[in-house]
Amino acid sequence: MLQAPRVQPVYFPGFAYASDIDTFFQRLARSTYWPSVVAEYGVRGLTAFPGYATNVALPATLSHSDLRNLQVQALHEGSATLGSPRADTIYAFFLGPDSILTDTELGQTFCEDGTPSANHDELFIPETQTSVAVAFFPTCPTSSTSSTLTGVDVLTPAVSREIVEAATDPFVYSNPAYGELDSSHVLWAVAMNEAEVGDLCENERPNLITPPDIGHPVRRIWSNRSAKAGTGPCVPVPPGEVYFNAVAAMPIRATYYDRVLRAYSVPAMDARVGLAVSAQISFRGGRTAPSPLTAAAFELDDATSLSVEQPMEVTGAPGQTVLAPVATSAPMETGLVPLVIRATDAAQTAVHYWVGGINRN
Repeated sequence: MLQAPRVQPVYFPGFAYASDIDTFFQRLARSTYWPSVVAEYGVRGLTAFPGYATNVALPATLSHSDLRNLQVQALHEGSATLGSPRADTIYAFFLGPDSILTDTELGQTFCEDGTPSANHDELFIPETQTSVAVAFFPTCPTSSTSSTLTGVDVLTPAVSREIVEAATDPFVYSNPAYGELDSSHVLWAVAMNEAEVGDLCENERPNLITPPDIGHPVRRIWSNRSAKAGTGPCVPVPPGEVYFNAVAAMPIRATYYDRVLRAYSVPAMDARVGLAVSAQISFRGGRTAPSPLTAAAFELDDATSLSVEQPMEVTGAPGQTVLAPVATSAPMETGLVPLVIRATDAAQTAVHYWVGGINRN
């Protein structure tokens, strides 16, 4: 991680919110939000610098690989103003609305429904033979988090998340930091697609908060300390939030193999291939937790699971245990997959997730 990170915005031609982003970074650096989301990971204060407007033009459509080359060009062009690239600095690149960014490796186009709106990366600088942390932000027309956001507020949730992740996991290739989970919880990363500190709170609701000293929406970030304290794993905690969840009984340990065949022992439940199964769900929450609560169980058997499954919701109260039918969307096969439990209050103003395993045999 970067103990004392600096952030340097770089604006490609056509980006319309340069002044707003400069102000956002200055407020972020002085905010109570910043230490609340990064301190437990060993990151201290943030230093924000005025943005640099590069003359390096972007094509109408570019790949992630194309962008890396253009980022190097922009840093070279701006060296008289920015100085030599520094390993303690996060270079935040902002693209104009007329540039469409694709990731050919994943077959995705940024800003589309269900695809990323930003990312962070490690950039190698050939001239100095060094690597720096970078983040990049297309100008998405709408926010995937909230349809009511407009203007620069469409961008600030992604900006806050990627800058936090770049500070806690800056060198994702050469020196990974907070980018993976412990072996018992590796299925959380499978279920949530990624495992960095912002990823784990992406599907929680609410996952945004607008601190008064920032004035723009920012993303909530995973906190082990907060989770251990029982106040919910995502910080900052909104005023008045009382955390609750639903947890499935995991009576066995099973072995999960990742894409490079590393083995992990994870908590799980057994189930027969081809047969419907129910999970034993316990509702959790303190004395002031809302009641009733609902829960639904999903078996993540393929990438479309959550979009096509029709789970049967079950109802209960904190401290109560019920059986929840496990929804599936694809033909069952032998093996271990994530079992996701989604818990909501009656008004569905809050949504929380928990991940275990289901071992089909």
